[in-house]
Amino acid sequence: MNRLGNVRYWNVVENRKFLLVGLAVVALNVLSQMAMYALPNFDGDNLLIAASFLLVAVVLGLILTGKLGLWKGEQKWGIVANIGFVVLAFIVMFGLKMIGWQLMMLEEGYGQTTANQEVLNHSGLPTLLLFIFTVLFAPVLEELFFRGIVMGKVFGKDSIVGLLLSSFLFGLIHVPTNIGSWFIYSGMGLVLGLAYQISGKYTNALILHSLNNFIGFLFMLLMQSIGLI
Repeated sequence: MNRLGNVRYWNVVENRKFLLVGLAVVALNVLSQMAMYALPNFDGDNLLIAASFLLVAVVLGLILTGKLGLWKGEQKWGIVANIGFVVLAFIVMFGLKMIGWQLMMLEEGYGQTTANQEVLNHSGLPTLLLFIFTVLFAPVLEELFFRGIVMGKVFGKDSIVGLLLSSFLFGLIHVPTNIGSWFIYSGMGLVLGLAYQISGKYTNALILHSLNNFIGFLFMLLMQSIGLI
């Protein structure tokens, strides 16, 4: 395959199903976030409605992932090797994030965080809803779009252009406001894309993304419990 990608062969009519899936992912994202932030009080029925929207979006995202054949990755390694690969990729991602935090401190001063994390820290969402959103919803739909559709279907998994573009777009949707936050989120996108390319398994990128968000979720709860955020 051309390492620069086969986008020159992209045809809107022939590949309309991928465009429709992409639009469906965007619609699921918008509807689910509306369910979270538009409901005035997160108690009783409102909490149930918001959680249901998110869970339905996750299930539909997983179904769309299957329909696109993304679960059928290459079987390069066994289970143990795949687990080791995900752990190694997480360590690399963590290192890049630490560099990004250092850059952000140089720009903004100590104690600053990204705009995206600031919204989550002060969202006021119940713990259950926040868990579903950060650990399940975001990884499933973001990986479906950026790695599954942009990399896997539009450019081809092994395309350098697809890797770089998906990393840039991944960084963009997390609303970076300075060089440090750009480095953090685009770096995350790059590691997730490389995890998909190198291992040949879309599930490795999805698990890595969920693991990263789960660790971040636990850290946020810890900081909230001791009154630091």
